[in-house]
Amino acid sequence: MVDVGDRVKAGQVVAEMDNSSLAQLKAQYENNKAQFERVDELYKFGGESKANWEAVKTAYEVSKFSYENMLENTTLRSPITGVVTVRNYDNGDMVGGLPIFVVQRINPVKIMINVSESLYTNLKRGMPVEVEFDALPDQKFTAKVSRITPSVDAATRTFPVELSMINDKEIVKPGMYARATLNYGTRESVVVPDQAVVKLMGSGDRFVYVYENGKVKYQKVELGRRFDNKYEILSGVASGAQVVIAGQTALKDGIEVEIVK
Repeated sequence: MVDVGDRVKAGQVVAEMDNSSLAQLKAQYENNKAQFERVDELYKFGGESKANWEAVKTAYEVSKFSYENMLENTTLRSPITGVVTVRNYDNGDMVGGLPIFVVQRINPVKIMINVSESLYTNLKRGMPVEVEFDALPDQKFTAKVSRITPSVDAATRTFPVELSMINDKEIVKPGMYARATLNYGTRESVVVPDQAVVKLMGSGDRFVYVYENGKVKYQKVELGRRFDNKYEILSGVASGAQVVIAGQTALKDGIEVEIVK
């Protein structure tokens, strides 16, 4: 009764299945119901055994369930209000393993993103998120964090997060690729030029040379994020320190140096 692109409402009939099997189940159900009512009346006055009463009652309940289940599934109704995006069968086809229709709600839309472990604690439900779509250049949208998965994805070491976005004009379509920008607030951090960071050969350690009182000190550091040509320093260098940005290969820990201006 509907096709791809049609809008449907929750509860709307979208297809009718062949009802020949339904008619047979209905007749069986009505017959079992009448038989149970007769046996039940006799049982109340002691004219029927409990074993036979239970057997007739079971047959009646089974046929009732089968009929109601078939009745519900003979008329196919859309469970949600949305748009038909897939139709797998035509009139007269035998239904196989695929769904007859796929109905998708596109207002609001859900956007799935992944957030790194280091930023997970900054997430809050309801926080605004700026969203852009490759298919809709030069347009920006605002979504909100609607669900935060409490467990990390073992493969990516990230947390799946769901965003919800109003799509009144329905210009955003299912399957579009989105880019989300989350504002985690501001904080003050120590940053150094990337030339100051040196990797220790044979390990993954990073260090910088810090200048103090005419000497340089070998200082191991923990790096945070990179911003263009600068590194955030999480530990190892204090704010305001002077660091060497060239000629580190000629230096050693504790060596005296002269600053050339």
